[in-house]
Amino acid sequence: KKNGPFYLYNPLPDNERIICDTKIPPKKVVSFVKLCSEPGLGRLFPVIPDSTGIGMPPIVTRFVNGKNADPKPFKDCDIPCNEAGSFSIVTTRFIDGTPWKITMSMEGPAYYSNLQIDPNGWKNDKYWSTTSFDSEVPLPYYSKAEYEIRDREPVSFDSGIHGGLFMANNCGSKSNREQVVKDLQKLAEGSTKFRVDSVSSCLKNADIPPGSTRSNKVSIMKHYLFYFAFENQIVPDYITEKLWGPFEAGTVPVYFGAPNVKEHVPKNSIIHTADFKDTEELFHYLEKVASDKNLYESYHEWRRVAQPEFEEKLNLTYTHGTCRTCRWAYARTLGLGWNHPQQRVKDLNIPRKTCIDPWTGLLKHPVVETWKSASSLASLSSKRQSSSWQTTDLCLKGTLTQDQTMLGKVKDHPEISRVVRQVDGVIDFEIDALSKDFGEVLQLSLETKLESSRAEYRQVETGHGRLQDSKSRITILVSPTNVTITSHANMLLVEIAKELLPLRIRLISEDIDTFHRDGDIEESFFGKLMKTDFQYPVEAFFEA
Repeated sequence: KKNGPFYLYNPLPDNERIICDTKIPPKKVVSFVKLCSEPGLGRLFPVIPDSTGIGMPPIVTRFVNGKNADPKPFKDCDIPCNEAGSFSIVTTRFIDGTPWKITMSMEGPAYYSNLQIDPNGWKNDKYWSTTSFDSEVPLPYYSKAEYEIRDREPVSFDSGIHGGLFMANNCGSKSNREQVVKDLQKLAEGSTKFRVDSVSSCLKNADIPPGSTRSNKVSIMKHYLFYFAFENQIVPDYITEKLWGPFEAGTVPVYFGAPNVKEHVPKNSIIHTADFKDTEELFHYLEKVASDKNLYESYHEWRRVAQPEFEEKLNLTYTHGTCRTCRWAYARTLGLGWNHPQQRVKDLNIPRKTCIDPWTGLLKHPVVETWKSASSLASLSSKRQSSSWQTTDLCLKGTLTQDQTMLGKVKDHPEISRVVRQVDGVIDFEIDALSKDFGEVLQLSLETKLESSRAEYRQVETGHGRLQDSKSRITILVSPTNVTITSHANMLLVEIAKELLPLRIRLISEDIDTFHRDGDIEESFFGKLMKTDFQYPVEAFFEA
């Protein structure tokens, strides 16, 4: 029937579908007078998602106070990104179209227990964006836009105060830093080589040097050879402005706080209190450095030497946290690759493209497709319906593209029609018999790009299996579900009998989630979405 009206129903509970450039809302019916020539029955995305974000709708991120507000474009981002609401000390961020809750703060878990990352939280749609590099979107205090630390002149050994400066108003810290400062001040009372000055309300024993202002801490630090960068809590990755300010001032930080601080700073740039057995040993070493110009200046060598590991570690700070949140959500919702250390969307290990042999029409990428008789294992003859003079593999172009091949035991006597379609970043097959006399069981072999020695197959449920290695996963879905799926090395094997036709197959290629606990076992957000889309296709109705 070529003329309408047609009625198309979208049974998906949460996602709209696009058919002939018309959007069908979730669980709604839309009428068409005439359908376009677009293959298949609907897609979820306007284009096939890739790492550029071109042509895709924006990711919408909302703070608690912006749940009902109109989102506004976040312009400084390479991925389409909108935001609503504003940041507060400890808040929650949401991503439209997902059940995710992202706990966000630059404070630490010693004062706010809900900032402690639960390694299993992601399984319940709970994520974090904190100073911890174990959070999905880290928020370090250091920012290359805010702190210029490499090209700063060191405090002069000859004219600087031979001592250390401490500044804090909170004298009841969780880390008990005050006791360390008290012990250092006591030791300094009997020393002529080193002094310990506190110029703030906590343990105050000195005034700020002439020429500096209390509102500008860096101006005070510039007078001292050392600064006591003591955090109020001892938590991995919790490294605040107490460390980055002294670097900018040109003084040497004496650091007390995150036990893994050396993972985050240039080599030989700090004196870490954890390297000493007690406060007395630390104090005597500070006396030594304050008395030795060469030793003191060795702590500033990093300013003149390339620091590739440091640059690599904090390169992510070139990009605002909102943009990185949109990047992360974009990659995760659309099944793309994610570089966590650099906080960037990346192409998949098995590239998202659909390539076929120009003559046979059989797939060459992301799997190599072969058809055989299940009994004799003799290969079937195949012929692509669209001729091509191309001698190399042909990769399908366009947002929604399909190609048809005819298969049979005897050349030019087709018995099976096989349509392959690329849509929404996955590959769909539609297989049906052309001949009523066809009765042979066929074997469809799909050789993947997975590493043969490490590929393992797991049947998740009837009609749903996964073949994966340490880097990539190929998910296979079939309908009807009572199709036999097995594997051999890096190949998926599907047995197809006439009574199971017509048959639909979907292939989903993804990277393994190596960041989260059990990420190699659990189903991804994109995988769940593509499975639901496959299991609940558009339903079509006609007027009698």
